[in-house]
Amino acid sequence: FFFLMIRRPPRSTQSRSSAASDVYKRQYQRRVHGDKFKQRKMAEEPKVDLKQYIFNYPWETVVKSLWEKYPHKELDFVKFSRVIDLQVLDDKSLVIRKLMYCKKFMMMWAYSVEEIRLDARNRICEMRTELLKKSKCVPDLTGSESIIYRAHGDLMDKTLYLKALRSTSNLFGKFLEKFNGSYEKGCRIIEAKCQERTMNLLP
Repeated sequence: FFFLMIRRPPRSTQSRSSAASDVYKRQYQRRVHGDKFKQRKMAEEPKVDLKQYIFNYPWETVVKSLWEKYPHKELDFVKFSRVIDLQVLDDKSLVIRKLMYCKKFMMMWAYSVEEIRLDARNRICEMRTELLKKSKCVPDLTGSESIIYRAHGDLMDKTLYLKALRSTSNLFGKFLEKFNGSYEKGCRIIEAKCQERTMNLLP
């Protein structure tokens, strides 16, 4: 009988401040989880890096000098650049595909295809580069590079250069900068070729 008279102490009830704290924690966890999801989704979206340069030479001179860009001692990572396909489209524009082999260090190399579309009627040259194969030392990166050389509006003696790098990886742009050097270096090489062509009155 004495044993039955022992009552269990009542359960402690949660205070208002403790309950509010739990609600705040759950809201914070949902917010943090949502922010991480947004960051992951943004990281997967393609990023575009744009570059621009203006040549003080006509479009025709720039395009002719572009073909003389390789080989060059400042771009010695380009081991060869060979035409593998050539097509004439219905609009009379020319499409050229070139196989590029680049090697920067002993174990760092890559093959890529460069597609060039020449539209002499509208004075536009479009170039797109896609990675084909790479060494194991090159990280797994995805992205594409496109370049446009076009006559600068009504200024017949100037050519506009536009470069767009699309990638879902932040490392892709850094890798191309290391592999290709600064885009301005390539533009300066082409401009030097333009100057040489103009001075020597080359065709």
